[in-house]
Amino acid sequence: MPLQQEPEQATLILSPDHSNQLATVLEVALSLPADAMLVVKEHIWQLGRRPKHFYQTLLDTPNVRLLHPLASSIDTMIASDLVCTISSSAGYEATALGKKTVFFWKQCPLQDVPHVNVIEGFSGMDLIAQLLDEEDETLETQRQNDGALF
Repeated sequence: MPLQQEPEQATLILSPDHSNQLATVLEVALSLPADAMLVVKEHIWQLGRRPKHFYQTLLDTPNVRLLHPLASSIDTMIASDLVCTISSSAGYEATALGKKTVFFWKQCPLQDVPHVNVIEGFSGMDLIAQLLDEEDETLETQRQNDGALF
């Protein structure tokens, strides 16, 4: 899950229900199956701008790991089963890669792509566990084809 730069139209205008990114990350972490890990990557332009307690809360959450801000986003997405984002360009990249993607942006222009899912507010977070549970080689091939078409 990539973090957004703040303040930003992505959180303030496009997805005001998720302007508190820490709350969104924690809700995603709580929605994961017990054997899943949430990898969070800070926006490079945001370094040094969030309070220390923001990162400490993430580090104290058992199934959350912070990725180095300079780590390859593409490599991380390729290794992921699901990419969650508020409205980050990483969501577009994940969609093109054929990865199951969740946007917390109700007007997401990609919602017609079959493997893109939209969660409004904090209701429907159970979709995350369902998406992680659903796997099949045919569906994966279809997502890759749909991503290539996108």
